[in-house]
Amino acid sequence: MEDLDDPAPGSGGMSECIGLCQTKVCGLLGITGDVWDRFSRSENWSALQAFLSQPSTQSVILTLDGRDLSATFKTPDQGKGSARHLCLLKVHARPLSKATFSSNVVAMELSRGIQEQLAVLSSRVFIPMLQAQARQALTGAKPCGGTCIPPSAARTAAQALQQYVLKVNAAKPALQPGSFLVIPDLGSAELYDGAPDAPTPASRDLLAALDQAAGAWIGQLREALAAIPVVPSAQRWPRAPAFLAAWAVRAESLQGLRDQAAGPGVQRALALLRANASPRLPALERLLAELREACPKAASVARHGAALGPRLAALAGAGVQHLPQTFRPVMLTAILMWQHCPDLRAAPGLMLSLLRHVTDDIAESVRQGTEGTSILVLEGPEAVRRLELCLHVLGTWKSMYLEMAAQHSRTPTKGASMWRFPPATIFSGMDELLERAHDVLGLVNMAARFARLETLELGGSKGRELTASLHAIQTEFKSVLTTMQEVDGDPLDPDCPGYGEAWTSCSWVIQDLERRLACVISLALDGCGTVAASFHVLGCFSAWLHREPVAQELQHRYVELVSMFGKEVGAAAVVFREQRSCPLVGPGMAPFSGAVAWSRGIQERIRGGHQGMASLPLAILNSKGGREVQRAYGELLAELKAFEAEQMELWEAEVDVTSASSLMQPLIRMHRNEGLTQVAVNFDPRISELLQEVATFLGQPDLPRSIPGTALQVHAQASVLQLHVSQLESVVNAWNHMQDTMIPEERAIVDALIIRARLSLEQCSQTTWSSKETSGCVTACVEAVTILSQSLSVLKATSGRIQEILDGWLERPLFERKDGKVFSNLELDASMKGLMTMRLENTAFHSSAVVSILSEAVDSLSIIRESQPWRDYLAHVAGQMLEGLAAVVLASARRLLGVICIHDAGQQCEGGPLLEVTLQCQAGQLVWKPDMHTASGKSMQALVASWLEGFLEVGRAMARPGLEDGRDFHAALQAHPAVQRLYADVT
Repeated sequence: MEDLDDPAPGSGGMSECIGLCQTKVCGLLGITGDVWDRFSRSENWSALQAFLSQPSTQSVILTLDGRDLSATFKTPDQGKGSARHLCLLKVHARPLSKATFSSNVVAMELSRGIQEQLAVLSSRVFIPMLQAQARQALTGAKPCGGTCIPPSAARTAAQALQQYVLKVNAAKPALQPGSFLVIPDLGSAELYDGAPDAPTPASRDLLAALDQAAGAWIGQLREALAAIPVVPSAQRWPRAPAFLAAWAVRAESLQGLRDQAAGPGVQRALALLRANASPRLPALERLLAELREACPKAASVARHGAALGPRLAALAGAGVQHLPQTFRPVMLTAILMWQHCPDLRAAPGLMLSLLRHVTDDIAESVRQGTEGTSILVLEGPEAVRRLELCLHVLGTWKSMYLEMAAQHSRTPTKGASMWRFPPATIFSGMDELLERAHDVLGLVNMAARFARLETLELGGSKGRELTASLHAIQTEFKSVLTTMQEVDGDPLDPDCPGYGEAWTSCSWVIQDLERRLACVISLALDGCGTVAASFHVLGCFSAWLHREPVAQELQHRYVELVSMFGKEVGAAAVVFREQRSCPLVGPGMAPFSGAVAWSRGIQERIRGGHQGMASLPLAILNSKGGREVQRAYGELLAELKAFEAEQMELWEAEVDVTSASSLMQPLIRMHRNEGLTQVAVNFDPRISELLQEVATFLGQPDLPRSIPGTALQVHAQASVLQLHVSQLESVVNAWNHMQDTMIPEERAIVDALIIRARLSLEQCSQTTWSSKETSGCVTACVEAVTILSQSLSVLKATSGRIQEILDGWLERPLFERKDGKVFSNLELDASMKGLMTMRLENTAFHSSAVVSILSEAVDSLSIIRESQPWRDYLAHVAGQMLEGLAAVVLASARRLLGVICIHDAGQQCEGGPLLEVTLQCQAGQLVWKPDMHTASGKSMQALVASWLEGFLEVGRAMARPGLEDGRDFHAALQAHPAVQRLYADVT
């Protein structure tokens, strides 16, 4: 017994005890370091700390549930779940240290059989304790607890317990770490008193116990040597690390049995058996020899298997997306283990089981990462993504294994056996998961297909009824999908019985829904009047055409569609062959590219049907009618391609001639028309046509011939040519308009600008479209003509503004009256004088405005006021103003005369009576008041004559432009022919 007064562990001793505890627990439960680290950060870590630090805490129970480790002091319920429970016991209630941990702490899994637990407990606790008590009693040493069991009682209890344990081990040997051979307590008694034939009673009992122990040893050794490491059934995932741990456990067990067999207790027992010629001795010695030979082999296998441990830990900790990155290291390490470990090659079953566990771990990791419990309630794209990732990862491992296994089996290492493990055994579990994943993926895709029915709207006379049928089918499928979603468990788990039963029952309902959907599709095809509409309907249901119920229903429909498409191809062929010589070219299109576009239109007419035929089953396409239609389509398509090539070849023959001759022509043409120089843009329409041809051909893919380089060069300059044409057209229009509208007075003022513009136009008439000087020539011409146009616009605007003033006078004549009012002669004369005064003031104001307008023109054009051209222009403006004043005078006079002159007896004056006139009888004579015809100057005739003369006074208020001697338009108005004629008629 160790000293009970060892000091309690400090911080360093506690960490060492935690490390020893971690090694023991991880080895027994087969867990990785990340599980232990997660446990050390959890809340129940304090229970394990109390067990390691407090002497009074003699037991603790560790529970592994999946990948979660926890500690508690309560007895677990072992009847539920797949959790594993490991019990840690202290032999003595004393502090733990590094030196006493292994001897004072006993670990056993509570889920094992009660016989194995009892055997371990008796071997490690009760027997050492009782034997120690007995030895203390014999030697007289101080007992550890202050009391002592009597020697006879201790010996009797130890022998009885040994007999029970021998029976237990004979029935079921222990194969766990620290396996033991139970040795009977031989004590100090002699086996023989003298004669070998007369053993004493005590010796007979001892010999019987020894023989019974030898029988138990034989069974235990035979079981240990023949046993293959297995993973506990409760360990579902990961199993491969636990399997490697089982290798180490087997090696440790065999080594422990070997060390105990070489110890003094077993050797003394063997000597006694040998001396008594026990019949069990040969078998026992043979098994011990096999044990000595098997220990290094098991150690070698465990040592090589340890190299795979980090690879498996990386595989267990990787996410689903990153799992393929761990496959090659795992496979390469396994191959290296096989190549460099002869003892492993001698036991191929171990490698086969290891590969099977690795494959099952990968499948389980993928299944858990896919989260199959929620796969049927996710959005369609997300569910499909997860399932496709699951299939991809599983397929990657399987294909990689088969590829590397085949390569290694063809080129084995020297001295190593072939890699010939049956894939069916390795991948049996993964194949079940693959099959289930394919089934679930099919259900998810089917849900997506049925969901599309909700958005489909069918047309035709029965469109509304058929659409309602589609929605009803989709609603029924929703109920089926809901049934599948309500199944408990993971759909991807092959061991989930509920999903398989639900899928079997629901698959019949789905098949019935597909048959009903096929009938709806068939009725929709009945309402299609064209091939394109029929194939459009099939395109809407393309996801269903491969389903067996739909394919069977539409079999005869496919034959009808092939026949209809054949007729469509025949009609298109007739149209093409009849109109080939004179194709229908659209308006605004070039002839050759238009012909090719017409051909493409025919191709487009039949291409949709041909693409629709590609979705039909191969049996329909390979039938006699299908082959005939495809042959006719191919022939027509070849003719259309040949026609396009022919049109492009004809166009290519004209391209070089057109581009060479047209681009050598001058930019503009100049000619004389009625003494004026007229110009026109000289751009060949064939170049425009060439540009249109190239632009159209470039927009059409898959041309039978390439576009000529000359045409491409011209097309590269299209933007420049179009810019030059646009600029020259604006120049030509402006020049011709100026030539038509320019008066001699304006021409004299801008004569220098006209000469400059004409020289630029002449330069353009001598420059060709292909010349390098074209851009500069066009720019100079645009600049010269623009300046000329702007200058002429100033002169035109000056005349226009003056004319606006004159037109305003016509709207306000020099005579006005109020409608319906009758004036006396004095009132009327005063009103006329006031109106004339206002009009004359207004005319004087406008006279100054005309002067300002002319001054602005002089400043804008930088004209010399004393130059003859400007004087001539002013004379032109004066004539314009004279005509305007004359028009105002004539309009005013005609309005006055229209009021007072009545030529017909029945004519009424405008606006009623103007002047109040009375007829009186004085001294027997009739007298007019006022007088009508006297020459005194106060008669009505004299009054009207004074008004007419007053109209001419407007000429005095308007000064003649350009004259500084103060002359006005009065004399000119008096001499104006129209004014003279009117006034002569009045007088």
